[in-house]
Amino acid sequence: MNTEKRLLECEVSRLSGLLEILRSDFKEIADALGCDVKDNEAMLEKIAELNAGHVTGWIKCSDRMPQPVMPMSEEQSKKLFDEWSGGDGAYGIVPIRQDVTHWMPLPAAPEQEV
Repeated sequence: MNTEKRLLECEVSRLSGLLEILRSDFKEIADALGCDVKDNEAMLEKIAELNAGHVTGWIKCSDRMPQPVMPMSEEQSKKLFDEWSGGDGAYGIVPIRQDVTHWMPLPAAPEQEV
């Protein structure tokens, strides 16, 4: 019986630690969404907007960054850059701006008329 009790105490301790991690993650998600932790409905609405791509307004870069539009291999990226730059590898190079604080997703493309 003593062994079972120790095993149960260890499991309770492990689960308590996991619960604290989940609470912390949940709070971080709520903060990133700009919602109160206790307002589950607002959080679900915000998540649905994000999933549907109907985000309106500016998003802080510190909250989240946009997903890449198209994954490219290094070879594809170099080919695209060479075509854009005229092949000399130097034209059009712009330093990365450090003062960008917000971004906004593009709206969905218009549907083509058939």
